[in-house]
Amino acid sequence: MPLRLRAALHSAAVAAAVCVLGACTSDRTEPVVQVAPPPLGKTVAVAAFVPAEPAWTRLARRLSRQLTEELSRTGKVTLITAQPRPGPAQRPLVLSGQLVAVDEGSEAARFLIGMGLGSPTLRAHVRVVDADGQPVLEFDQTRTSRAGSGLAAHWTPIDMDSEIDALAAATAATVARWLGGQTL
Repeated sequence: MPLRLRAALHSAAVAAAVCVLGACTSDRTEPVVQVAPPPLGKTVAVAAFVPAEPAWTRLARRLSRQLTEELSRTGKVTLITAQPRPGPAQRPLVLSGQLVAVDEGSEAARFLIGMGLGSPTLRAHVRVVDADGQPVLEFDQTRTSRAGSGLAAHWTPIDMDSEIDALAAATAATVARWLGGQTL
């Protein structure tokens, strides 16, 4: 086998491996502020997420609702409320945020090229404040779906509600890790 052909095949194999391995990552957490978590059993109130664009209002509402459900499943909090209503005896942490990016991707790119090209991406900026309004946890959570490339992209298009649910699950897992004493 000629040396140039061997080098070209080696380069192609390395590029393919990078593309395949890069496609395995779908959730990313980028911490902004992180202080020591409160004691276990802390009350957390999930406030409404604000959409950066008015067209994303439905997705932002779904994110708040799903995040409440996912957090209740973690066992790291004692109470989850849909609207923060701190009483005199219990002053919860308040989790809020903004849905800052919704990119539905390109079905054509997923179908024709695949390998992660045209993937939908969602990003939320999440903030947890204490009873005094001081931020104790702040991070960006990004979800990039690698599902539905090639023929699968045509026969099973990406459902943004499912992607929002996955973003909520990843965000709840991040908050639960922090509440459990782990760093992000």
